[in-house]
Amino acid sequence: MHINTGLVAITLNMLKILDEIELFEYDDRFDDLYYRLLALKKETFEFNERIAIWHTDTEYFYYNHPTGFITHNLFSTIRKLDIPLFVFIILTNHSQYQISIAPFINDDEDYPEIHNLIVNSGSISSGNIRELLKLDIVKDIKFHAVCLLGTPRNHRIKLFQFLKYSGLDRSINFSFDDKNVYINDPYKNKSIPATTVVDDLIFTIPHRINESWVCKSTALAHLESIKVETTRNQWINPKGVNFYQYYSIDIITETVFDYPHVFISEKTLRPIALKTAFVMFGAAGTLKYLKEHGFKTFDNFWDESYDTINDPHQRFLSCCNVLTELTKLPINDIKEMYIKMLPILEHNRQTLSDYIDNVYDPLYNKIKMPKDTNV
Repeated sequence: MHINTGLVAITLNMLKILDEIELFEYDDRFDDLYYRLLALKKETFEFNERIAIWHTDTEYFYYNHPTGFITHNLFSTIRKLDIPLFVFIILTNHSQYQISIAPFINDDEDYPEIHNLIVNSGSISSGNIRELLKLDIVKDIKFHAVCLLGTPRNHRIKLFQFLKYSGLDRSINFSFDDKNVYINDPYKNKSIPATTVVDDLIFTIPHRINESWVCKSTALAHLESIKVETTRNQWINPKGVNFYQYYSIDIITETVFDYPHVFISEKTLRPIALKTAFVMFGAAGTLKYLKEHGFKTFDNFWDESYDTINDPHQRFLSCCNVLTELTKLPINDIKEMYIKMLPILEHNRQTLSDYIDNVYDPLYNKIKMPKDTNV
C-alpha cells in the first residue's frame, strides 16, 4: 500500500475526516469494525485524510499490562487490513495511550495522531459539566464530606464497607443507590463473538475493568463481614447538585482504581466545577496527571502521598487513613479549611472552563463529523 504523507505539516482546518468511529460501539463486534474499516481502505491516502477513533470507554487489562484488550483488538484489526497508522486520529482520555500502542509501532514515521484528553465527550455531557460551571452554589457547610458511590465496583464496595466498619458514615454522607449491589466476578459472563475475521482478538467480560485486586490479598478481609446494600442519605438529592452547599470535600470514587493508566470522568469534573475539594479513590498518579494539566490539589491540607502508591491495597488503605484524619476535625475547622482552599478551588474551576473552551471544544468541533455527512 502506498502512503502519501506529502511531508506536509497539517492543521485541523486542513483535515478531511473519512469516518468517525466510536470504539465503544464495537466492544465485542470487531468483525463489524473490520468490515467498516475495510470499506475505507485505499491504495493511497492523501496527506490530509484521516479516520477518527474515539476511545472513550474503560478497558480490561491483564493485570497491569499497559495494552488493554480493546486497544489490542483495534490495532490487530488495523494491522490485518494493512492500513497505515498515520491515517488514524485517536482521541482518548487514557493518560498514557502512547504506551498502550507501542507494541504495534514498527515504523516511527508511521504513527497515529494521539490526543490525550482529560476527559471524553460522554463525561462532559452526562455530567452536565458546562451547566455546572455556570452555577454559583453558596456553601453552608454542615458535614465533613460527601461521597456518591454510583455504579458498583470493587473499590466502591470496599469504601462502603470501610465507612460502615469504622463509623465514618456518621461524618461522611454517602449514597449507594443502585438496585443490584454486588462484587464483580472477573470470570463471569464472558462475551465471545460468533465469528472472528481477525485471528488474535481477545474478548473478555463486559465491564473490561481489572477489579481482581480485592481477591488477591487479605489486606481488606476485615471488611468482608459488612453487608453491602442500597443506601440513601436525606441530605443528598440525586436530582440536582444544590446539596453540594453542605460539603467542602467530595470523596471521588473514580471509574477505575486498579488500572495501569489514569482515567478521569465526570466524577472528578463535578466537584471541580462546583468549587469543592476532593480526596481521590482512583488510579495511581491521578492527582499528578491533574497537576500536569494545570489543576491544583490539596497536599497543603492533608496527606496526598496515596497518589504515589502503586499497590491498590495500600493505596486504598492510605486513602481511608486520610478520611479518618479528616473526620477527627471539628466541623468549624472544616469550614475554616474551606475558606483557605478557596483560591485553589477558584483556580481549578477556571482551569476546567478554559480547558473546555480553548482545548477540548476546538478539537471536538474540528473532528466531529456532521450527522448528515455521507463521506
